[in-house]
Amino acid sequence: MPLRRVNDGVGKMKSLRDKLLMTSLFVGMGLGLTVTSVRAIECPILKPFGGEAGVPADLTRQLATSDVLTQIPGILGHFREQYPDAGKPALVDYLIAAYCPVIAGRADLSEQEKVGKVREFADAVIAIEY
Repeated sequence: MPLRRVNDGVGKMKSLRDKLLMTSLFVGMGLGLTVTSVRAIECPILKPFGGEAGVPADLTRQLATSDVLTQIPGILGHFREQYPDAGKPALVDYLIAAYCPVIAGRADLSEQEKVGKVREFADAVIAIEY
């Protein structure tokens, strides 16, 4: 089955896979992550979402669970219901920015493991949302 083609907004058509890869690259750049980076992880600034500053405590607890990757569809569904006018990029950015400090604060992980976990989460959110 051929990949679906999407319009990138400037008149060019790209495959969905290419769009996801580019989004993942930009997310990684926004997080200060590089392939060879082993320095302390730098999290993006969390922008208020839905008029609320900060991350709700229940979301922080949910993001800290060991099965967070399986919960992403439910988290996204909840946010889509609560904020129906929010676009996909805003949802993706918010969840990644909310997840990053949860992982950055874990003393049991090396910096490389932290970067890997944030990348894995970001890739999963992007794949589910797009």
